[in-house]
Amino acid sequence: AGGPDLVKQVPNLTFTKTNFTGYSIQIRGIGTQAISVTTDPAVAVALNDIPFIRNHFFEQEFFDLSQAEVLRGPQGTLYGRNATAGVVNLVTAKPTDQFEAMASADIGNFKNRRGECMVNIPSVDDWLDIRLAGEWTKRNGYSTNLLTGNSIDGRDLWSGRLSIGWKPIPDMRVNFVWEHFSENDDRMRTSKQLCKADPGLSNVDGVSVPDPTAFGGGISAAFAVTTGYLSQGCLPASLYSAESFGVPNGFSLPYVVAGWVSGGVRVSNPYASTSQSSGLRVIETQIDPIYRAKNDTVELNADYDVTPELTFTSQTGYNQDFLWS
Repeated sequence: AGGPDLVKQVPNLTFTKTNFTGYSIQIRGIGTQAISVTTDPAVAVALNDIPFIRNHFFEQEFFDLSQAEVLRGPQGTLYGRNATAGVVNLVTAKPTDQFEAMASADIGNFKNRRGECMVNIPSVDDWLDIRLAGEWTKRNGYSTNLLTGNSIDGRDLWSGRLSIGWKPIPDMRVNFVWEHFSENDDRMRTSKQLCKADPGLSNVDGVSVPDPTAFGGGISAAFAVTTGYLSQGCLPASLYSAESFGVPNGFSLPYVVAGWVSGGVRVSNPYASTSQSSGLRVIETQIDPIYRAKNDTVELNADYDVTPELTFTSQTGYNQDFLWS
């Protein structure tokens, strides 16, 4: 039904969702650990053999696919520079010269609803064929925001695809594909994050770190606050330990330091004496997550059989992406 399902089906393929809506696919242990959405991946994602750097492979649901290919090892010869570890290639179902139709619906708990449909229409004998397919998913989230009381991390997304097959002459096949994806829901960029509070260092090179709350400002306060950068905010602890439900050291966070240095904030660690809920599906945030995405993909692929042994192939692709999170 989606990209994460490939992990269950394909050996040596792993998937990790990163912190800023990106993702990392690894094949045989090789992938990309960068968290930027603008970072080129090591595993290329292709649609009908055309690679797309910006895509919603792990948000969008699969529908009306002919097959999903996983190609291991460097694939730069056919797929370009961003295929060091391999390629995941999705091949959509092509129009045929036979009438076909399909529809399915799923319902479940958390108000889960999913629908999928497809219709294939042979318009002009074996000369022109049209195929329409779509998918819609909506459900409530599995998590709860303790501060607002709302369920979050739900889904409300849909996709549509128009495919046109054209055969102007017996030796030539042209396929046009337009696909649209849209999402507007409260998907979380991250899940529950556990933390054992890291108090930071008590001294730096033999110089004691003063309590920042004891100063009204100036160099001493700035020194006391900025030493929080030597703390990572959290320390490792057992997942089964109660101390894992702590909170970060506030002075390790840039916006707390900025508030101190600029004089806008004169309080102690804003997270002092607080802890998280022990529920793994319960988070606390001032605003509910908002996730909006739109993507349009257009492809025009043509194959011409010059001889029975030689085929000339032309591929053209265009992708426009919008993401707001």
